[in-house]
Amino acid sequence: MPSFLSAPLSHRLSPLILSLLFVVMLKILPIMVEPQKWTETLGDPDAILRLVVVQQLIQTGDWGDHTIHRTNPPTGTVTPWTRPMDAVVLLGYVPMRLVLDEKRALIGSAMIMPPLLFVVGIVLIWRWMVGQGMPVYAQSFVLMALVLNPWFTMFEPGAVDHHGLLLLCTWIQFLLTYSFLQGKGRHALLLGIVTGLGIWVSPEFFIPTFVSFASLGLFWLMRPEGYSESLMRVLMATTLMLCVAVGIEQPVFWVPFYDTVSVVYVVLLSLLTVGFWALRGTHNHDLWDRLCFAGGILVVIIGVMLRLYPEFYKLTMGGLDPYIVTSFLPYISEQQPLVDSFKDIFPPQPWLGIVMNNLFFLAGYGVFLDRIRMSGRSFLQDHAAECFVFLAAIVTMLLGMAVVRLYAYAFLPSVFLALPVLDRLVKTQTMATLSDSFRGCVVVIVAAVPVLALGLLMGLATFWPPSNTQDTNTCDEDTRVFIQKALMPALPQARLVLTHSNDMPALLFWTPYTALAGNYHREPQSLKDLSDFFAAKTWAQAKVLLQKHRPDAVIVCLKRAEPRGRWIYDVATGKIKAPSSLKHIPTHERLYPNIRLYQVGP
Repeated sequence: MPSFLSAPLSHRLSPLILSLLFVVMLKILPIMVEPQKWTETLGDPDAILRLVVVQQLIQTGDWGDHTIHRTNPPTGTVTPWTRPMDAVVLLGYVPMRLVLDEKRALIGSAMIMPPLLFVVGIVLIWRWMVGQGMPVYAQSFVLMALVLNPWFTMFEPGAVDHHGLLLLCTWIQFLLTYSFLQGKGRHALLLGIVTGLGIWVSPEFFIPTFVSFASLGLFWLMRPEGYSESLMRVLMATTLMLCVAVGIEQPVFWVPFYDTVSVVYVVLLSLLTVGFWALRGTHNHDLWDRLCFAGGILVVIIGVMLRLYPEFYKLTMGGLDPYIVTSFLPYISEQQPLVDSFKDIFPPQPWLGIVMNNLFFLAGYGVFLDRIRMSGRSFLQDHAAECFVFLAAIVTMLLGMAVVRLYAYAFLPSVFLALPVLDRLVKTQTMATLSDSFRGCVVVIVAAVPVLALGLLMGLATFWPPSNTQDTNTCDEDTRVFIQKALMPALPQARLVLTHSNDMPALLFWTPYTALAGNYHREPQSLKDLSDFFAAKTWAQAKVLLQKHRPDAVIVCLKRAEPRGRWIYDVATGKIKAPSSLKHIPTHERLYPNIRLYQVGP
């Protein structure tokens, strides 16, 4: 078989061209041919709030001001979001602003930048595989498995939350760590910069960072002569990158935060860097000496962190109000276990969805464990990069099973883990007789069938009776459209509007009004008051909260106001008469049948 590098250029580029063609057809082309539907596509509250944040940045130019001033009155809400994703949105906004007004340019950037991040990821993965000398069939398998994957919603048009940027950083870190463990120490500085950037985007990035650094540390313990200098450069570059991030993001460098990049994580990486510098002194000792010394240093680091920052052990939930921990986060959909995502598809047996979802990866796990069984300890020593892939696949898969938002991290390592299975398939007697082109087609089908089946599986949810979640989504859409098109004409003089927390971003983006709270953990008291108001069973309970916050209007969505027995539902459905201080404002019932608007009087 001719080598990959000696193949024609068109043959070498075919996996990239094919995957980019799918990205254009599936994600970019549909939104470019119908720009009039951009506002309908932009429905995710986090994405809309991102545009609110960027719009404020455009108007003020203050990169250090993270306060959203028109929520949580009178102080506003300081978001834990950081600027890298804002910069991505601005990158798309600037050229679009030349031909569109401010809001349309922001929405246009939201439409095009997430798919472009996906394109960047695909190109970087392909380029890395080319550098590894992977055959075309392997490249096709990896890229098609990613491009057709229905779980990568963070790259859909309009998804300008930071999860797409996080996943892109995770992919780059994964590939750089793989190269590092192959002995390519020249990537050390870049690995440190990417790791620092990922933590800058969100402390959630410590999950893939833990896998990466744990693998580097483990194989340093086994072969210190191969990794010492390079690993030191990784740690130093990460620490310096975090120093830059905190200097940009935080007005006061030394104020600790756990849910965003702050001095807490600068200190942690500094201690790890100093600890590894000390650990390098055991270079000539045996493995057990190095292991014991490393354990002692790790205990000291943890002790120092807990002494300086007592809530460090809570990770990103450190410093949160108890209400947020007990009554808010457990009900956020992206925090739920993976099995909950399949309850609407297979209501009697949601675990069936879990099994089907993981069939694509099981063969890879089995082949890897079989190779370890056959080779023993020598496999662990001689195949450090492949062991890292297995560790990354297992850790991210288990975490994804526990928290659905993390499941996307598992796909790239799991697909790489399946490559030996593919290699055995291609080298079978039957496949070996096929031409390169036909073999490539077979591989594309092998990669496409599991993910297309997964997409079909997830799509089956539409055939089941609507669930409470679907009712909530309907309310989100109905209220968002009402706020955008009808609220200001109906109430031109309003100031503070009470509406469901999911509606806060749309209210801030489409109107000049103030919202009480959104679904964000840094406004616990306002969030609790808002929840208590809509859940109140009597007018007396609701009146206390109205007098406390003195809103000008209340928006009610009937499906969200259920169940019966709530005061606001009984008023909205006419089962009881509204008090004189609540004046019903007529809305277009045919266009907004689920929406009720009330003006609040004295």
